[in-house]
Amino acid sequence: MINKKAQGISLNVIVIAAIALLVMVVLILVFTGKIGNFTSNVDVCENKGGVCRESCDRANLETELRGAVCTSSSGQPDSTQKCCLSISPTS
Repeated sequence: MINKKAQGISLNVIVIAAIALLVMVVLILVFTGKIGNFTSNVDVCENKGGVCRESCDRANLETELRGAVCTSSSGQPDSTQKCCLSISPTS
């Protein structure tokens, strides 16, 4: 009878290596400043599905989306605009 022993990489080693690789990628993004581009675009009104207007039209079922930032054409925050989001009535 032949005595066979496994010589392959265990599943634990593969999982730990995958987690280490993921952590390394996140650290690289943080230290190179690339993650700042992502976090600055998260709060933009259009990225949340809203439209920037001077006031939201309640008659057309629009509500102000608080916390969303409206930007001017140059990309700077515009405090005179409100982020309006259309809401659909529930049936």
